[in-house]
Amino acid sequence: MAASWTNRGKLRAMQAFLQNRAITGFNIAFITDTNVPTEDTKVFSELEEIATGNGYSTGGIPVARNAVNFAGTFEDDVNDLAAVGMALVSIVATGGTIPSSGDGISYLVFLDNDPVIADREVYGFAQFSGTEKIVPDTGILSVNNLIFTLTEPA
Repeated sequence: MAASWTNRGKLRAMQAFLQNRAITGFNIAFITDTNVPTEDTKVFSELEEIATGNGYSTGGIPVARNAVNFAGTFEDDVNDLAAVGMALVSIVATGGTIPSSGDGISYLVFLDNDPVIADREVYGFAQFSGTEKIVPDTGILSVNNLIFTLTEPA
């Protein structure tokens, strides 16, 4: 699944590398297509999270910042890019569907782990292919091969 960086995500990546900015962890959250994320999206409150419940909690799924969750880094000199792949992230619907009501899942967003969920910065996003996703009771939604790339403009 291809993912896009937001401008805020690019800024934080450079600050973490060049200025030793502390980033302690991340979250993967699921949103509807009511407010579509773009490269200009800055904080989670700009988007509409899916309805919580049945295994999905407000603010999404925590993802630790470590070499296990982000093991797939690579450099591509032919296409002049660098990329990082994120490990498999899964959620199981228990007691009903995910989302529990309303619109289905259209996008995944990659967030920081600010304790104030609305203030979490949006570092990246990816659109699910096809129609909105609704995970049936006891079903599993797995996100695999989420790859973020950094390239120079042509």
